[in-house]
Amino acid sequence: MFVNDLFKGSMDDFEMAVGILENCNNFDEAMDFIKTNYFDKNIWDSEKEEVQEFVEVVQRRFPE
Repeated sequence: MFVNDLFKGSMDDFEMAVGILENCNNFDEAMDFIKTNYFDKNIWDSEKEEVQEFVEVVQRRFPE
């Protein structure tokens, strides 16, 4: 779902994003990356279910 809906079917783009997110130090840093590179550039709609689920997955990666 994420690859098709958020990364326009590009597994390479998805894997690159996940690799960068894995190297973030915390959720805020990860969200800065997502906002800069995907909300703005790919015009992700924060109200879309797919976007919300992706952010939830990232948030689970960085428990407080």
